[in-house]
Amino acid sequence: MKIEFIKVVKIDGKTYYYTTVDEKFVDGTLDFDEQKAYDKFNLVKQTGGKELREVIETYETKENG
Repeated sequence: MKIEFIKVVKIDGKTYYYTTVDEKFVDGTLDFDEQKAYDKFNLVKQTGGKELREVIETYETKENG
C-alpha cells in the first residue's frame, strides 16, 4: 500500500492538498489548508484509508402477526 500526500498548485496560484492510497484519491482529504490536509493524511496512515464503522446499539422486536 502506498499512501501519498499531494500538493497541487494551479495556474492561477491556488494551492490545494489531498491524500491518495495506491494512486486513488481518498474522499474527504482535500483541503486548501496544508496543516488540515496533512492531519487528514496522518489519519489515513493510521486507518489505511478505510472508513471505520461501528454498530453502537441494535434494538429488535418481534412483530405480532
